[in-house]
Amino acid sequence: MKNQKRKKMLGTAQVFWQNFGLALIFGGCGITFGAQAETKSASPGAKPYSAQMQDLSRVIAEVIVDVSSDARYNQAKNKSRIEKNAKKLSELAHQLKINDKSADDLSVSFIGELFKDQTQRAYLELKRGHSAYARTLLRSIPGYCLACHSRTGAGPHFESLPINPLIKNLSPMERGEVLAASREYDAALNAYESVIKSSDYAQNKSLDWDRAARTALAIAVRVKNDPARAQTIVDSVLGTSSVPEFVHENAEQWKRSLESWKKEPKKSLDTEAALFAEGERLYVESMKSQKYPADRGADILFLRTSSVFHEFLGKYPQSSRGAEALMYLGTAYQALGDLRIWDLHEFFFEACIQQQPHSGIAQNCYRRLEESIFMGYTGTGGFPIPSEVKSKLKELENLAKGKPIKD
Repeated sequence: MKNQKRKKMLGTAQVFWQNFGLALIFGGCGITFGAQAETKSASPGAKPYSAQMQDLSRVIAEVIVDVSSDARYNQAKNKSRIEKNAKKLSELAHQLKINDKSADDLSVSFIGELFKDQTQRAYLELKRGHSAYARTLLRSIPGYCLACHSRTGAGPHFESLPINPLIKNLSPMERGEVLAASREYDAALNAYESVIKSSDYAQNKSLDWDRAARTALAIAVRVKNDPARAQTIVDSVLGTSSVPEFVHENAEQWKRSLESWKKEPKKSLDTEAALFAEGERLYVESMKSQKYPADRGADILFLRTSSVFHEFLGKYPQSSRGAEALMYLGTAYQALGDLRIWDLHEFFFEACIQQQPHSGIAQNCYRRLEESIFMGYTGTGGFPIPSEVKSKLKELENLAKGKPIKD
């Protein structure tokens, strides 16, 4: 499965760049999730973005309620509703338009392309009778929304929406994911904190516990831009005794980072140069703070770094320093080790090469990409690198170093 996902990631990135082209992506155009260029203004008769999001969140809530229960998912009377909602989810994913300025951050379009593919695949697998596999795909859907929504505070927040009664049947972890996917961030943070404070989750569902803690921090840091709110989450982590000691050590470092953040003087970041300089400063601090590649103690700094460079790409899509921003983003995502789209950092490295080929920046990005792929296959995965992935790497190496690409 991991092998297939990595090949899919490289393939999607290749199609993405072939279909759009660098001039289009960095030309300030709005992007749809259907991988077609659109203007920033919505088409006549189209629903406002907030209405689209509410439609999407309603269907996601219904889907997650059904797939979260073995009995509910497997009952024959629910089959038609589940299939209908899977189809609707796929249709909404194809129709959804990004109308806010953050669409200029090309990661929005890339995550959207993956989201579109995942929802379509889930529906097709249901139609083919592969219900167990379709269920796995459907359960992953909120993660794609969250990967996009938790980049920065850009875009709408829906804190005053009435809570969908359906999600009362979900576990706190599932409830948090659906709420975050719907941009109901305050309610999502409350749900995640209930997971963090739960000794049952900490002892028996450690993966969910870890994901809740890191997702809550991502929302508090990147969406809320609120070190005080992030510190309440860290305090909850520190107050949970039934987790490994290294987790507490990481949390102590997070707390120190947050305390330093709160003491920073307010800065004016309203120019391209100032925003890039702030991102670069945070990146340097992140790298200095990280003791070894798997060290999670620098997470707060890497979250702040990624937030600034997402904002930079959104505000200045035609910047001559776009490739550097992509390199910094890739490094930050690799350090954070996102639990949803786990190899998203590789896309940023490839995008960096495509954005500024035949340059020192491109060569740096290629080295990072090559190392990540080799480690993913032959290191942690123990798989031989497929020939098509080797071929793609060779193309990118040539593009980075300025050698001609052979047909």
